[in-house]
Amino acid sequence: MDSLTGYLEQSRTLSAYLVIKRLLDVLGSVFGLMLLSPIMLMVALSIKLSSPGPVFFRQKRVGLNGDLIDVVKFRTMVVEAEDVLHKLPEFKERTEPFVKLKEDPRVFSLGRLLRKTSIDELPQLLNVLWGQMSLVGPRPLVDCELEHCNELQLKRLYVKPGLTGLAQIEGRTDITFEKLMALDLDYVKNRSLWLDVKILFKTVVKVIRREGAY
Repeated sequence: MDSLTGYLEQSRTLSAYLVIKRLLDVLGSVFGLMLLSPIMLMVALSIKLSSPGPVFFRQKRVGLNGDLIDVVKFRTMVVEAEDVLHKLPEFKERTEPFVKLKEDPRVFSLGRLLRKTSIDELPQLLNVLWGQMSLVGPRPLVDCELEHCNELQLKRLYVKPGLTGLAQIEGRTDITFEKLMALDLDYVKNRSLWLDVKILFKTVVKVIRREGAY
C-alpha cells in the first residue's frame, strides 16, 4: 500500500511539474520572441545580405518519444553545407558520432559570430512555442547520432528536447558523446523546476562569456 501511495504521489508531482513547465515554456518563448524580435530582424537582413540562400536553416531532428521535428535556426553555413560535410577529412576521421569543427570551412563570416554568441539558436523559441521543444531539456539529435545510442541512452527521448540543457552548461561543444549522454540521462532522472531554473541561469552566463561555442 505504501509503495502504491508513493507511486501516486510521484505521478501527481510529475504531472504538476509538466503543466508548470509547459506554462513557463509558453510564457518564456512569447516574451523572448517579443523582446528579441528587433535583433532577430536585423540578423535576418544581415544573413540575406552577406550570404546567398535562405535566412533560416531547418533540420529534421528527433524529439519526444522519437518523433521527428523541424528544428529552426538562423543559417550560419553555405547552402550545400550538408553535402560538403561528407567530403571533409574531419568527417571521415571523426572519433565521435558528431563532428565538432573549430574552424569549419562551411561557416561564413557572419555565421561565426552568430554561433559564438548563440544568436543562431534564437529561432528555436518558435519550436518551444509550438510545443515541439522546451526551454530546458536534452538537445535534439539527428537520426545518425541516435544510432550510436544504447537502450539506456535512448531514455533521453522520454522528455522534450530543450533549447539548452545540462550538457550546454557543462561543456557545450567541448564534450564527448558519452559525457553528453550521461548528462542527458542525469537530467531525465532529476528534472525539476529548480533544476530548470538553475540550467537557464547558467546558460545565460555561458552565453555572455562565450564559453565553449564555435
